[in-house]
Amino acid sequence: MTPIVTNRKTCTRMIDNPSFESSAHGRIEQVLFSIPSWVVRYQNQVEIRGTSALYRSVFETLKRHVRFVVVTQQEGEPHLREWLTELGVQDRTDVVTIPNRTKLSVWAEDKFTVCSDESGNRWLLHPFSEDRCGDATATKAIAELVGWEYVEVEEPLQSGNILVGDDFMLVGADSAAAMSGLGIRDASRTLHVIGSRIPVPGFKPSYDSRDISVEGAKWCELCYRGNSANTVQPVFHIDAFITLAGRGASGRNRLLVGDPAMAAQVLGSNLPDHAMQAVFDDIAVQLDAAGFDVIRNPLPLVFQDNHISKARQWYFASANNALVEIDGPLKTVWLPTYGYGCWDVLEATDRTNEEIWRELGFSVRTLGDFHPFAVNLGALRCMTKCLIRGK
Repeated sequence: MTPIVTNRKTCTRMIDNPSFESSAHGRIEQVLFSIPSWVVRYQNQVEIRGTSALYRSVFETLKRHVRFVVVTQQEGEPHLREWLTELGVQDRTDVVTIPNRTKLSVWAEDKFTVCSDESGNRWLLHPFSEDRCGDATATKAIAELVGWEYVEVEEPLQSGNILVGDDFMLVGADSAAAMSGLGIRDASRTLHVIGSRIPVPGFKPSYDSRDISVEGAKWCELCYRGNSANTVQPVFHIDAFITLAGRGASGRNRLLVGDPAMAAQVLGSNLPDHAMQAVFDDIAVQLDAAGFDVIRNPLPLVFQDNHISKARQWYFASANNALVEIDGPLKTVWLPTYGYGCWDVLEATDRTNEEIWRELGFSVRTLGDFHPFAVNLGALRCMTKCLIRGK
């Protein structure tokens, strides 16, 4: 018996030899979406249209055998069901509703972590200490629908900071301590902790950020958004810059690791001085030394200007935050793309990322403009969660 968590209200729960759901291996069979009511109620408003269109494109692009679970607020349910009917997926979608007063984030991936025990029972581990936007309420409702165990954990166990391969797990250093505190150990997989040996800058709020001039006006520039003061990760979740790509001909597990300098080279632009290139390089070197086949891919650092607050917000246009499916010899990747509007130049890095995956033997399916998600520090993997994969 492996101790998994001390529930904050009850007692210690036990899981027999926990095994985490793979991040890449197995046919994707069921996917969770977290769609706040405003996405479907106000989908025609200019500022929401892009977010709504992305959800539609993911539903349409995923394979026909995939089933869906969607959580939304009660006021959004009729609009959502109409929407699902238009998309033709209503017969393979279960809708979970939560009270209107309960906030709901778009980030499905980080609401909980899925693991199973040696008897095949499945568990949803929700990080109570990271309870944001009503995620606990949503997770309980999802657990009831699918009939799995629900447990609250005290430590900040974040799924975006965990990547699960066939015989290994990558865990961001910020979550590794949480897993250790819970006594969690997937005995069938080797654990690799991801962190830089080079200091990582932390985010500074607007009052402590650096000043810049935009069209003659004084603005503030927000860099390293999402990074805590003492982090050793260049991005607060490792799935923003590392992607699992299965095994190559040599038998080594392949990892794509984002490379801001490669993106600048492809774009013919200068590398921003706050791109943390040395940090990404150090992590890549460590993974190579650990026996992985490391492949670098473009990771552009871009910005969005807020003319009301006069703030320039920097973020990574991550293609690493993707969905990967390795189903025996069949390999598919769903990629977010960014070459649109004022950032149409990113078509070049979009194409380069596609080419890298095709060279690895993957069928590539691209999805539309992910800037609305990326500016909020997430992308495709963050907005979805694979609940069930085939073996």
